[in-house]
Amino acid sequence: TQVIRSTIPEAEPIPEGFSLGRLQNLLKDSLITQIECPGPGKNVLIKKYNKINFTKIILTDSEINEIINKFSEEAKIPATDGILKAAVGNLVIYAITSDLVGSRFIINKIR
Repeated sequence: TQVIRSTIPEAEPIPEGFSLGRLQNLLKDSLITQIECPGPGKNVLIKKYNKINFTKIILTDSEINEIINKFSEEAKIPATDGILKAAVGNLVIYAITSDLVGSRFIINKIR
């Protein structure tokens, strides 16, 4: 008989020096499982205790693009056709870059 083992991916720590600026404190909060930026000039949302909450953080278009570019560079995955899905450490980003409607992203933390 052959035993098939399932492997559960383990989250790696965030690399040294990888910082997301004003979102850094949200990353440090272990109770926050998701960070969502619905676009420039809109309040960043967080998921904590399975509830969505507004934060006072409002990002500019350039700040949003900077965060998306940091993930793209660190994961060595280009944002092709304006879409990026990349993992860095225990963080996974789903991002859309658009000059027309503004860029946006969701960052999920892997436990």
